[in-house]
Amino acid sequence: MPYYVFLCRDCGKNFERTLHISELEKTRVKCPHCGS
Repeated sequence: MPYYVFLCRDCGKNFERTLHISELEKTRVKCPHCGS
């Protein structure tokens, strides 16, 4: 599965997730630091 790095727009922190491409399109990824 692909590995993605996200940047939270609210707190500015980077976090990583491993998601299948179909999950990426359907899932709202939440920041583990601030929950947004």
